[in-house]
Amino acid sequence: MTTKQFKLTLRTFALIGTVLGIVVLVLSIRGPSTFPERQTLAAVTGAVAWTRADRYSVDFGLAGDSRTFSYAHKSGDRATIASVLSETSQHPISILVLPDNPQQGTAGGPFFQVYEFSSNQALLRSYDQVKTAWVSDYRYGYWAALLVFLAAGFFEYTARKVPPNNSFNPMPLRGTG
Repeated sequence: MTTKQFKLTLRTFALIGTVLGIVVLVLSIRGPSTFPERQTLAAVTGAVAWTRADRYSVDFGLAGDSRTFSYAHKSGDRATIASVLSETSQHPISILVLPDNPQQGTAGGPFFQVYEFSSNQALLRSYDQVKTAWVSDYRYGYWAALLVFLAAGFFEYTARKVPPNNSFNPMPLRGTG
């Protein structure tokens, strides 16, 4: 690989890193502002009919309701929520969801995100707790964006420090001159 190609590769990585950093930063800034207001949410109550855990959430359905509901792991206290959901039909649960806005999952059909979770015994995750957990999660995006910007800066710095490949001005050999 010539010096010119090497510099071009480094600058390409720097450009990709800059674009990726901007995307992560925009998502991190925009994230908390897209969290729905409590008054726009609707309560849904019922007995748990089925559950399915995946990497990022616990999906579940309620008896007599054809919708899929999803409790994101980043909402916090997932062990308690999973425990309550595993006790199917023993007691009803109540959740808050955005009623007219199903989200599209990557592995399946549409689902409704859960923003509050309670059983007939107690409130397990309040709206404020879930919102705080999500805002905290978006703060990691700022750190990720910073790291990506630093990596892009390193690639650009390295590209500028690579000596030019100039055949008209050869580098003298060591020990000569």
